[in-house]
Amino acid sequence: MIGIGSAYSLYHWDLGYNKGTLTDFNVGGGMGLNLRFSNDFRAGINVLFTNGFVADYQADDMRVVRRKLLVMPALTFDILL
Repeated sequence: MIGIGSAYSLYHWDLGYNKGTLTDFNVGGGMGLNLRFSNDFRAGINVLFTNGFVADYQADDMRVVRRKLLVMPALTFDILL
């Protein structure tokens, strides 16, 4: 399976003397492979890729300073009862 979608980040920050919220909207996608062992059980691995960000405190506010690729693998188990 292959998928594509959006990634929305809502980052709350608090430095004690200043605080706020940083939002970011970007695209992401994923792919995976599931193996069927029986009609009621499947297992596999999926990987989600998204374009994340690195934030830094600049000029009394938190800002996005650069982008980085995030890769998040996940094992999946589907048990149909």
